[in-house]
Amino acid sequence: MRRVAEFFLYLICLLNLSSGLSAQTVYSPELENQLQATRSILAQLQDEIGGNDIRLLESLEQLADRLMSLNQYAEAHDVLDRAQQLVRVNNGLYTSKQVPFLEKKIDNFVNWGDWGSAQTLIEHLFWLSTRKIKNADGRLVESLMHLSDIHLRGVAEDIEENQTQHFFDAAIQTRLALNIAQEIWSRNDPRLAPVLYNQLKLYYFQSVAIDRGGRAGYGLRQIANGRERILRREESLEIFYRNGLQLLAQLKGIYALSEPVQLEQLAMADLYLADWQLLFSKRGEALRSYQLAFKLFTEAGVNNDQLSTFFGQLVVLPELTFYDNVLEAIVNREQGSETGFREITVDASQMLSFSEWSSAFPNIRRLGGFPNQDGLESNAALISFNLTGLHGASITSELLVISALGAMQNIELVQKPDSVEVKEEELFKKLNWLRFRPKLVEGVPQDASGVLKYLLVADN
Repeated sequence: MRRVAEFFLYLICLLNLSSGLSAQTVYSPELENQLQATRSILAQLQDEIGGNDIRLLESLEQLADRLMSLNQYAEAHDVLDRAQQLVRVNNGLYTSKQVPFLEKKIDNFVNWGDWGSAQTLIEHLFWLSTRKIKNADGRLVESLMHLSDIHLRGVAEDIEENQTQHFFDAAIQTRLALNIAQEIWSRNDPRLAPVLYNQLKLYYFQSVAIDRGGRAGYGLRQIANGRERILRREESLEIFYRNGLQLLAQLKGIYALSEPVQLEQLAMADLYLADWQLLFSKRGEALRSYQLAFKLFTEAGVNNDQLSTFFGQLVVLPELTFYDNVLEAIVNREQGSETGFREITVDASQMLSFSEWSSAFPNIRRLGGFPNQDGLESNAALISFNLTGLHGASITSELLVISALGAMQNIELVQKPDSVEVKEEELFKKLNWLRFRPKLVEGVPQDASGVLKYLLVADN
């Protein structure tokens, strides 16, 4: 018990320390010095080659990035606008080379909180990409996926009246990205995997909105049926679940039809299938899929130590990034590149991180690129919990265990957030929405304990 107490004390100190450090990042002297240095380089370059030379682009883009990092959005917009015009003068009015600058202008408006201007530019970029740029390629797929991500930010950050439209636009752009990718690469190309997974995540986000109710959920229940009538909540959820199964079947087909068959990638697809089933409370199916995934990993010859590390970690579902192999997933988790995940083990405890998407959708994990919430460690609650496994369960108790698969048990609030008021009962209701990929040994869920750093949105 003493070691556990010392561990929690260490975590609390770590949270308080990181909170103090994060407040200084935007206005640091280092960033100001970098900005001034970039201005000087640009001014010198303009004196040498003039103000309309295409060689200014790199310095202009760097200056815009420096300004955005310091929240100087108005000047950043002017710099990006100048860069875009420079590209158009040198390469033509409808050149694809202006797309990266248009995307940055949209990001800048979004970070600025100007969703009206952002929407206007999104519509222009969508028109430019689909009507004027002749050659569809991987860059167009990336651009459409980026626009979809922007609309998902809009669900969280724009006014409530626009939530349904943002969901709808995100769906259009994600589906178009998938259609174009299939056309230029083929339906069975492995490069489709992250595009398919983006579509899968969107289905999940939409299903959560429907399950929670409210304006967005009501609108999505209508869209799910082609706007002919309002579907019942259960009907809508079943549609999104089955749509997700179709995507996962396509993903499995990509790896199954390859020559030779990519067993490890096929196992990863089965793993994501199990996660999907668990998210929709199909726990018996999820258990079978986890066991099949482990069997395929073994047949693929994946190193036992890697499998132990990979399946020894709890994972908040859904994972935000698609990984097609075990080693890549392990490396990214160790680096904390996805969500700040970092395993810290004390008496089989694990440290995980979860950041709420928005006050309207707190049970969805925040996507990357929400700078207004980054680093607000004072909004964090510290939670301890257990997950129940099947190892050693009797036949009579196994059904009860399966019914709790992936759900938090024995939840305790270790530390309340400093800067956000939240009632313990309300927080626990939110936590009951969360699902975790369990700790697995040979595909069988094991008892596990964990610690969750739960970051609440500031407007709760």
